[in-house]
Amino acid sequence: MKHLLLFVFITALSFAQYQKVVYTSTNYNITNADKGALIVSSQNKGNTTITIPFEKTKSTRFSTGTTVHGTTLTDYTVTIMSEPGVTIISFENSFKSKGYGSTWQLSRLGENVWVLSGNLYSLEQTAFVGDDIVIKAIVDQTATGPFKYVWYKNNNVIPGASLASLKLFNVTTQDSGFYRAKVSNSKGEVTSETTKLLVK
Repeated sequence: MKHLLLFVFITALSFAQYQKVVYTSTNYNITNADKGALIVSSQNKGNTTITIPFEKTKSTRFSTGTTVHGTTLTDYTVTIMSEPGVTIISFENSFKSKGYGSTWQLSRLGENVWVLSGNLYSLEQTAFVGDDIVIKAIVDQTATGPFKYVWYKNNNVIPGASLASLKLFNVTTQDSGFYRAKVSNSKGEVTSETTKLLVK
């Protein structure tokens, strides 16, 4: 069974629509020459990082409206981050992409300010007292079921939590903690990354 993936959705891409395609199997630093480019992460030996540089001078400055796209041709995690002084705005502070075919997009709002969107997930989630929360464990589509799910909070088994989604209703501050899932089938078992939930 392949790696367990959290918050990953698969999208088909046509590479022909991009101004240029950059294939990388290592960490990659975006430059202003990557405007309209597609960054293809194909690392098969570990996780990679895509970094947005700080715009120090005119020669390193991006034009407003610059977009950079990315896709992943690996089951390893790609993390989008920035140098100090750069702000990335992303829904629920999601800066990670994982799963073959997952996609992301960076759009420049202004000097050293970018918006990140796409098939992203976060290992940190903030909720408020009374909210309903769902944490999903998504298994690679090529894996064969049936699957057995065991959910953990702070390394302790959560009684009765045996589905692909862990639903927490009307949360309180007592629900804050670290959550992960262990999934098994006839071929073996894998453990998800750990998600931190903070209830305020």
